[in-house]
Amino acid sequence: MLKLTDLQTLSRLIYKERESDLYKWLNKNRINHYSIFNVLGNDRAIFFVDPLDLIIYVAVAGTDDREDWRENIIIRTAKKLYYGYLGFAMPADTLKKKLFKWMSDNNYMGYQIIEIGHSRGCAIAQNLFRQLWECYNRTELHGWGFGGPGGGGRRFVRDVTTDRFTKFEIKGDIVPCINPFAKNIGVVEKLPKQVKGFWHRLKLLFKGDMNHRSYDCIEKIYPWCDMLADGSILDGEK
Repeated sequence: MLKLTDLQTLSRLIYKERESDLYKWLNKNRINHYSIFNVLGNDRAIFFVDPLDLIIYVAVAGTDDREDWRENIIIRTAKKLYYGYLGFAMPADTLKKKLFKWMSDNNYMGYQIIEIGHSRGCAIAQNLFRQLWECYNRTELHGWGFGGPGGGGRRFVRDVTTDRFTKFEIKGDIVPCINPFAKNIGVVEKLPKQVKGFWHRLKLLFKGDMNHRSYDCIEKIYPWCDMLADGSILDGEK
């Protein structure tokens, strides 16, 4: 199983401008069978299989263009879909269809699925989790998100009583707080604010810092380090 910090790094490599770094990451982790594509021509995602553990990973990129920002703004009023805010639910619906086709074409049906996403990608991943929850083996579905705004309202989380999706939030990150009405699937894990170096402390003091891309401390936080060490996080233990 890939380490959580590896997945956290991956969630920030899916952007178009970082494609060369993404290929380096895939090569470093010996990932040979993958599919990179745009969702609705706007959002970017990747499916791949870990050859050692036979796990399907689904990673979704965050905000990277004007269309994303427009959808981020309108999500608070566009609640037309059961699965959550429109700007996140529509890409998730497309992802689900592409994922099932990819699994069917490659004989991957029944494999475990782990989702990962950062920022907007976290909200889309939560929506995808909600949609997969309706039709997939629930004991083999897991997800991690970093600094996301929340996927939807009360109807969005209805009937999904699970701790198999964990959203990490670092204190000082404004993104998880932009919509106080948003609900998160699963568990929200609050992490300490990371302060590195004198100049960084000054910036926090005088300007403030969202820490929106600084999640490198995750594997040092109990109980995630122990769970990752013995693999029990995939067995549903808390």
